[in-house]
Amino acid sequence: MAKRGLIRESSQHFLILGRTLVIFGEYIYCTTTFRLEGGELRLEITDVRVRKVGGDGKMKAVASVTFDNVFVVHDIKIIVGQNGLFIAMPSRKTPDGEYRDIAHPINSDMRGELQRVILDQFELISDQ
Repeated sequence: MAKRGLIRESSQHFLILGRTLVIFGEYIYCTTTFRLEGGELRLEITDVRVRKVGGDGKMKAVASVTFDNVFVVHDIKIIVGQNGLFIAMPSRKTPDGEYRDIAHPINSDMRGELQRVILDQFELISDQ
């Protein structure tokens, strides 16, 4: 039975079923449908919003991603590193000075897809 909006650790891989982009003003809405092999999981990225950050620092933009039109993750940073652009998930500083993610993907496949979708949108708004 398919479950929507559920993310859990698994050794199985996500299959990308489809992606739709709609451009509306400065925002690009992206829907990506995933299905865990075996039909156990369906997760849709239903909205991606990227806002550029001014200045000459390494942080170039901040993104918000909505899943299944019911759950949003704000403050995903787009940063320029030695190997190009990457995303940094929202985090907070612990009392011992370390930074810990508040929300993050639990496997590399989801992290890669999330980064790809966000960076694709960043590139689109950068070209405007």
